[in-house]
Amino acid sequence: MIKDDDARKLIARIVDGDQSAFRALYDLTISDVSKTVGFLLDNPDGRDDVIQEVYVSLYGALRQYNPSKALRPWLMGIVLRQISSYRRSHWRFQRIKQKSVESSAPPIEHDFSEDVADKVFNEKLLFAVLSLPPKLRSVLVLRFLHEYTREEIAEALSIPVGTVNSRLTRAIQELRAKNFSIKTEGGVAKYEF
Repeated sequence: MIKDDDARKLIARIVDGDQSAFRALYDLTISDVSKTVGFLLDNPDGRDDVIQEVYVSLYGALRQYNPSKALRPWLMGIVLRQISSYRRSHWRFQRIKQKSVESSAPPIEHDFSEDVADKVFNEKLLFAVLSLPPKLRSVLVLRFLHEYTREEIAEALSIPVGTVNSRLTRAIQELRAKNFSIKTEGGVAKYEF
């Protein structure tokens, strides 16, 4: 887990010109970033590109970082914006490609890291989560995979807490409609089948 005090010190060093501090910040954050990108991005070929764009954006935005705010939600906001940007450009590219070449593309194969597979242990649940719309999937992943608070999710997505609550409710209702149930006990997600 990213500790805000460590992150603040590293960011101050980066802003002061210490390039080695950016490597340390990268090492501190890459696990959360890669898990989120891996889980939310349908196209495995674009994951490395999105992660690279996240860190390019992060580096450019460090001077605007408010040290009184937690780093994780701010960083996840950057991650989610880059995923959204990639989806839009990938969608446009696919649409153009589809119009120019009338061929069927091979199905997309999902390749998730072992950490995500361990956390989301049931394949049926994984496919049910993947079938959710991106807005619902995002709040579900941040809440149950990364264990963010509703306030942290709201900050990361730049939406009101009420919107987070309604999206979580809708996501859970859609999973229940597919015969899955998610309950929390002490902040830990419990899945019922």
